[in-house]
Amino acid sequence: MQGHRNQKDTFAQKLAFGLSVLIVGFCTTGRAQTTETAKSLDLKWDAFVDVEGRLSSDSMLPSRGFTVNDGALYLQRDFNRAKAYVGLPFFSDVSGGTNRFVFADQRAQAYIEVDRWAPWSFTLGQYETFLGIERNASRDRFFANVGLLKSFLLPSTHTGFLAIYQLPSVLLRAQLTDPSGAGSLGQANPEIGLQASTKPNAPMTGAVGLTYNQAPVSAVNGNTNLLVDFTGAMTVSKTKIQGEFDFKEIPNSTKVELGLGVFGSHPFSESVSFGGRFELLSNPYLATLPNNGGVYDSAVEFAAGPLYRFERDLIMRGDLGIINYSVSGNNSTSFVASLSLVAEI
Repeated sequence: MQGHRNQKDTFAQKLAFGLSVLIVGFCTTGRAQTTETAKSLDLKWDAFVDVEGRLSSDSMLPSRGFTVNDGALYLQRDFNRAKAYVGLPFFSDVSGGTNRFVFADQRAQAYIEVDRWAPWSFTLGQYETFLGIERNASRDRFFANVGLLKSFLLPSTHTGFLAIYQLPSVLLRAQLTDPSGAGSLGQANPEIGLQASTKPNAPMTGAVGLTYNQAPVSAVNGNTNLLVDFTGAMTVSKTKIQGEFDFKEIPNSTKVELGLGVFGSHPFSESVSFGGRFELLSNPYLATLPNNGGVYDSAVEFAAGPLYRFERDLIMRGDLGIINYSVSGNNSTSFVASLSLVAEI
């Protein structure tokens, strides 16, 4: 019995040693081999991680301490005039008191894009929304956390079919999808989306877009789902200014939710920038906020802070936000401070 155990221990040691050699070999040569394999398959990969410390003044937006605020792994396979793309976000689960990650949430993407028939291109699958200014991934925003408009008005992704027509200076988009936020049609009606936008590299840019569908169950005050989004941007003496206006109608409601946002950033050097964000919601549907305790009449947010770039793929951001909610006529103000470090891999 003891000899059998010694044989097992010896085998385990050999196995552990062999795995160690494999791991070391992967660390030293695996990246190059993986790169060669990726080249042979036309496979591209990308990733980032955003680590944040955040404190808040009250329970409206509870302090989270240190968390993995955001991160994602991206894979892309190129074909002849087509590509397949997968984006898998992850972040700390701050709701359950554990150190686990939420993986591939509602911002996840998986789609196939075909551009064989220029100036047309077509996308089928789940892809990031083209509406709004702030992007889903935190590395693509100036601020670590999204504002009120992105949180409560705009969708994150769409699941369905998207067609894009490129004119010399204008992009036209049309989509037919499941309802916003849904991964299947179910008993609902499909949603249509439209947008006209200028090319992103123009000195002044603008876009107008919408999504629309009818809820399948009739409602006393109407069953229309309608979101209309206006955005614009310009750069003056290196200062980038962006604006957004939205209005949203939901079934069985006599109110229309209005949103206004102004964003600005200025680079003082190649390493240091400073930005600000102001957003206003009128008649917001903020039922998802914790401890709401009443009907929200309005919400106003102001955020500002610096961004420091250590090098091209490594930045640090400091944000200070002030959010005021009017709840059934009573005002409540929260202060949120955060510091985040973002590395692209």
